[in-house]
Amino acid sequence: MGATGWYYITPYQSDINQALQSLRRKILESGEYKGTDIFLRKTFDGFWDELPPDAKSDIEAEIRKLQNQPKALTPEDAIAQAGGLDTHSILDIYYISDVPDYGSASPLTHSEMLEVFGTTTPEISNINFSDLTSTLHNYRYRGQAVYIILYEQFQPTTIFFSGFTGS
Repeated sequence: MGATGWYYITPYQSDINQALQSLRRKILESGEYKGTDIFLRKTFDGFWDELPPDAKSDIEAEIRKLQNQPKALTPEDAIAQAGGLDTHSILDIYYISDVPDYGSASPLTHSEMLEVFGTTTPEISNINFSDLTSTLHNYRYRGQAVYIILYEQFQPTTIFFSGFTGS
């Protein structure tokens, strides 16, 4: 399947790790990760009508199979259900780190912030999240994520997490 770029936005809180863990719980509960029927449906959303009938039939059979599996209760369960090859989501990110590391989310450096945004306090109203996600792939390797605090009138309001995970 290859790796998947993803991003999530969550309200700002000073404890970035707590924000990460809350977001991971939310995604686990929603089922929006590889290894679920929800993820598979979203993968083909937008071009389902263009698929040949035999491909649709195969995908529908896989969706039925995934619907019958027990719900993952932990990120580790979700990874196991995804075939042990990551979930293509924030569930693959376990902790906050000061520096990029596999399985972690880390902030951009001061110079990287200036390079990407021209400021260290980027305003949320100036952000195109899809474009930003594409840009940030140049700053982290597969299996890593970045977090950025976004501002409104110089006050932190939002945490943006973006990564590139999966096999």
